[in-house]
Amino acid sequence: MNVPSRNEPCPCGSTKKFKHCHINDLESLQTGRKGRDPIPFIIGMLGVIAGVVVMYTVDLKSGLAAAGAGVMAAVAYGLFKSPPSSKGGGDPGAINFGG
Repeated sequence: MNVPSRNEPCPCGSTKKFKHCHINDLESLQTGRKGRDPIPFIIGMLGVIAGVVVMYTVDLKSGLAAAGAGVMAAVAYGLFKSPPSSKGGGDPGAINFGG
């Protein structure tokens, strides 16, 4: 994406000039994301709520296990949604043993 000049309209679609809108937030403008993904937070909170419900209906250990599973599911979603990029490049079908 080409970076507009300061006085051009902002490419986000607002009617503001670029210098008054997204000049300090180029990375989110280039990736098209604004802020963080709320889904891991929602998954984690649902897991904690389910854990509290299980804690009151069954017992403490089961409730803690359910809450922990919900938090682990949120972490797993966050990791698998955008895995860390590998350094190196090369052939995508090749096996890289770190050397």
